[in-house]
Amino acid sequence: MRFFEYSYTASQATFLDYLKTIGVVLDTVILDINELPGDVYAVSKDAAKAGMQILSERFNAEMQTRNPVINEVFDIQVDPNEELLGKKMDFDDFIGEGYDFQSSKINLFRYDPDTLVIYHIAKKGFAKALLNPPYNLKFKRPDEFASPIYIDGENRFYAEIIKRYLAEILHVEQLSDADFLEIISWSDNWTNYFDDGKEWWGTFCWTIHDMRNNTITLIAASSTD
Repeated sequence: MRFFEYSYTASQATFLDYLKTIGVVLDTVILDINELPGDVYAVSKDAAKAGMQILSERFNAEMQTRNPVINEVFDIQVDPNEELLGKKMDFDDFIGEGYDFQSSKINLFRYDPDTLVIYHIAKKGFAKALLNPPYNLKFKRPDEFASPIYIDGENRFYAEIIKRYLAEILHVEQLSDADFLEIISWSDNWTNYFDDGKEWWGTFCWTIHDMRNNTITLIAASSTD
């Protein structure tokens, strides 16, 4: 099985660039498959490795752009002695407890207006990985911190980001679209990409096979403070 990085549309590329500017640490690689997978699990495992190689190339190119005189950079490496272990999951489990797709309701945080403390509720899932990076997302917050208006504006912003990602990248605009996705969550011991996230914030790795267009999307995240 051969994998080729997907030719992103202008809208997709612009959106993925925008996510980086607001502090999202999630990495996305969409792969075209040259034939229909007979064993989705096995092909998805190989796609995860291929996607990680693309992330390594992206990272090195970015480092060279920032500082062309750098001779040694951190290489994302796949450990050939570690086996990827995957678990198939449904769409709701993939999204996690932080987002209700049908109501567009965010449940990532609990705000205490009396103490002005934010409690992080969601500990896993795509919503947490996308919307809750180590230093929070960067956008204008004009209202008083932890006020009802603040909370409402924050939640609208988060809901718009996740809805747009699902629509732009995974082509999920209604719940029935998710029926065409074959989602696998993968272990995090097979590449040093995940080392930072193990320190504190967390690690995330999914492959999503879309039966409609025969693509596999690698979604991964690993970060620390």
